[in-house]
Amino acid sequence: MGSVLLPKSSSSDFFDTDQVTWVSSNLLYPPAERGANWLCIFGVTAWKLWKWRNEFIFQGTRRTGIEGVQEISTYVEGLERLVANDRKLGGLGQLRMERWIRWEKPPEGWVKVNSDGSFSPQTGLGTAGGLIRDEHGSWKGGFTVKLGACSIMAAELWGLYRGLALAWDLGFRQVEAEVDNKSVVKFTRCSEIDPGPTTWLPSQRMERWDIKSYMIRRMGFVSGSIMTFLA
Repeated sequence: MGSVLLPKSSSSDFFDTDQVTWVSSNLLYPPAERGANWLCIFGVTAWKLWKWRNEFIFQGTRRTGIEGVQEISTYVEGLERLVANDRKLGGLGQLRMERWIRWEKPPEGWVKVNSDGSFSPQTGLGTAGGLIRDEHGSWKGGFTVKLGACSIMAAELWGLYRGLALAWDLGFRQVEAEVDNKSVVKFTRCSEIDPGPTTWLPSQRMERWDIKSYMIRRMGFVSGSIMTFLA
């Protein structure tokens, strides 16, 4: 497979270095003769080999060398098309600012509920978890719960409900709720909600307290996800 993906001019020294040098030379300082897209080819190949190894161990599936090369080439071509289209739309041509995605503290006197839900397609069972922190980041409470048979949306909503209920029981009346699902945020903000297993939400919102709900990217949502995994 390597002899097919590698340019002939560089195949002689590709297999002659130690592991650390091999990885760094291909990712950090790829030789110019390997082509402008070598970083993409090398990264996709390494990922695919790892993925195929897991599939062989856990599922017993195999691929021939030709099948592997074709799959890698197709994937690389797809990525290159995405990059080209992004450039046409001005995405890569514009200045992009990097920003750390992290937990943001609530206003003074408020607490923040971070909740999450998960669903296993294999078992059909859901879990939820979450935690409450104040403006100093101090732990105020947390929970994990096994939900039984449910959907991912139901798991997310139950996670939010349990978090809000815990905040209420702890005496907090000014609460920010953060989830990583836009549909859940939209659900909490709509004025009319169909009857069903989640009809608890209107009554919770009408209690004598202030609730603000937000969506946060998953990368900044590690704490809520960890609590879900503990359930």
